[in-house]
Amino acid sequence: MPSEYPIIAPYSMQPINEFPMNVPCPTCKQIVSTNVEFGAGTMTYLISVVMIVFGFVCCSCIPCCVDACKVGSIG
Repeated sequence: MPSEYPIIAPYSMQPINEFPMNVPCPTCKQIVSTNVEFGAGTMTYLISVVMIVFGFVCCSCIPCCVDACKVGSIG
């Protein structure tokens, strides 16, 4: 026996990575492009301090140049 009510699938958000991608806006349902901006955060500075403590003073600026050590935010 068929159901009288339509089955509505829940809206699922795609995982967002560091590359620009087109995703549907959950509010207006239009296709928008993402833009991820990276900035130094607490973990970036903590890694730098740990490198200094272990004697890698010359390499302590590397975490500030690598996006994997930074905090990403959608802008």
